[in-house]
Amino acid sequence: MKKCPCCGKQYSDDTSACPYDHYSLVPIGPTVSSSEAPGVAPNNFHHLSDAVRAASNRNMFIGGLWCVGGIAVTAITYTAASGGGTYFVAWGAIVFGAIQFIRGLAARSQGDDRRNWDSSARE
Repeated sequence: MKKCPCCGKQYSDDTSACPYDHYSLVPIGPTVSSSEAPGVAPNNFHHLSDAVRAASNRNMFIGGLWCVGGIAVTAITYTAASGGGTYFVAWGAIVFGAIQFIRGLAARSQGDDRRNWDSSARE
């Protein structure tokens, strides 16, 4: 089984990328109890947390670019039309960028929660 680092959905081994988020899937290893394998941490989410952090940083970066680009297009066309005329409000790019940024921020927060839970479980 594989899991998407962004949305957390699980897919079969023959799938390489999440069809919704387009992120590379992370393999999920078989669960091993601590009695079967002494010395192995029972809940090791570090590789998943790192992948979630990378994916969320990418979402935040792309979302920020779309949002700032939409604001820039709106400002430039508004300035050009200041003497009278029409201007273009790139609300689609602004809203899309804001949503993408918030999705990345939420995924990063969940990844940090998993990392904190894992470190407290080992103590």
